[in-house]
Amino acid sequence: MRYLHKKLVRSADAVVAGLSALIAILVLLLATATANASFIYTVERTVGDGTISGFIETDETLGNLFLGNVIDWSLTGFAPNIDGGTSWLMSAGDGDRFDSSAGSAAFIATPTELQFDFSLDGATGLYTIFQDDNNAGGGTTTINFWCLDGGDCSDGGVSENIGWNDTGFSVAQIVSLSGLQSVATRSVAVAPLPAALPLFGTGLGILGFLGWRRRRQAAAAV
Repeated sequence: MRYLHKKLVRSADAVVAGLSALIAILVLLLATATANASFIYTVERTVGDGTISGFIETDETLGNLFLGNVIDWSLTGFAPNIDGGTSWLMSAGDGDRFDSSAGSAAFIATPTELQFDFSLDGATGLYTIFQDDNNAGGGTTTINFWCLDGGDCSDGGVSENIGWNDTGFSVAQIVSLSGLQSVATRSVAVAPLPAALPLFGTGLGILGFLGWRRRRQAAAAV
């Protein structure tokens, strides 16, 4: 009986060690997934008769966002008086331009939206611009842009505008704005239950059961 008891205890110890290792791996995977998370904001803008749509992905920083906090973006632009009314695509993946005035935040981020401060004096030259640098060429193809403007992208003062920039900024569509404005939104859904969490709970339950059984067996063997 004592031999059988020792064998059972060793088997239980092996199971406990294996489950502990599995739980540690699952916790590590969950931590890694959290560390690699990002915020994706949806852009749906109407600027006069033009539109800008797409997404801006950030590193989850809240408050002032600078260029390095934006990790990916892709936008489709349209204006009836640019390229004969043909839409164009500009994106980080194509090496297109995303820029802001030196030393200034490109955006202000909240958990639900990206904002741009149009209240600052246009004389400061504050701006945030997305520009299709790789769309340059002959014919009607131009270097098109979307600019949130504190007075640098156009002569229209503080505004949001769509235009082209072949030999200088030319505005095709413009809307005057002021104050802090939302320019992109993020849907905040209820966080789903991580797939590994049920396994984690099951492992803890098994560990508790094995510990209880070992204590009961040890008491019976005395």
